[in-house]
Amino acid sequence: MRRIHVTGGNGYIGRGIVAGLGRDPRFSLSWSDVPDVDVLDAASLRACFEREKPDTVIHLAGMMGARLSTTDLHRFFAVNSVGVLNALDAALNAGVSGFVLMSSLTVYGQNDGATPVTEETPFRPRHVYGSSKAAAEYYVRDYARFARLNAVVLRPTIIPGNLAGEPNAINEFCTNVVRDEPIVIFGRGSHSREWLSLADLVRAVEKTLLFMEGKQGVNEDFIVSSGRGITMMDLAETCVRILGKGRIETVDRETSQAFSLTSDITKARTVLGWHPEDGVETIIRDVARAIETRRA
Repeated sequence: MRRIHVTGGNGYIGRGIVAGLGRDPRFSLSWSDVPDVDVLDAASLRACFEREKPDTVIHLAGMMGARLSTTDLHRFFAVNSVGVLNALDAALNAGVSGFVLMSSLTVYGQNDGATPVTEETPFRPRHVYGSSKAAAEYYVRDYARFARLNAVVLRPTIIPGNLAGEPNAINEFCTNVVRDEPIVIFGRGSHSREWLSLADLVRAVEKTLLFMEGKQGVNEDFIVSSGRGITMMDLAETCVRILGKGRIETVDRETSQAFSLTSDITKARTVLGWHPEDGVETIIRDVARAIETRRA
């Protein structure tokens, strides 16, 4: 049984990973989060890892939000970058053999929607959140190279369903439909984005842990996404069709979020043996169900 520790385990994604992996008899799970363990407090991280003695750390602890990140640059860089450095140091100190960083597809910034980004695409983040994740990736990469820590970086796309988190199009569109409010599309709604269910992300983490098992010198990164972009207009129309109601209104102006970002997931398919099982229709149904449950 492999001992796994999840930092940021009380967040939306953290809870999903702890619950999902916790049902697998191959893994023994523990987790930490603020206020008990703060990634900016190196001593608390060291004490936690020494107490739990994990074989592998899955590092999720961090701050999220592209918009919010531009209003608190110092804290975002401190938590998302220096916090990772503290976690790496604590992992080495405790004899941890494996480290999985949850990064983000936003490190790439944007593309034209026709040429998907790959693991070899240069980073061009558009905001502080993406920049802080890119910096963290370099820390992990060098710890794997020079400190001989087995490391994998996962770059997931948008994970809808966190109704208390930063807004995203699926959460917003489904919420508007449930409330009998219009889905608002800015501009032509022609830019493409990708989506991934929390369940598919959990499966990717499981495949990553199995991939790392028994290996030495692991230093890999994987895009974890649907590999299938959908325009905002098509997404809105799909929401209306799946939910059986709703209306779409257009506003003749663009927003800063009106950019495409699509990916190629060939490496995750071939190396990890992972592929997404939930399509955008399943994600929409799950989000709408969560919204209805929250309103009840």
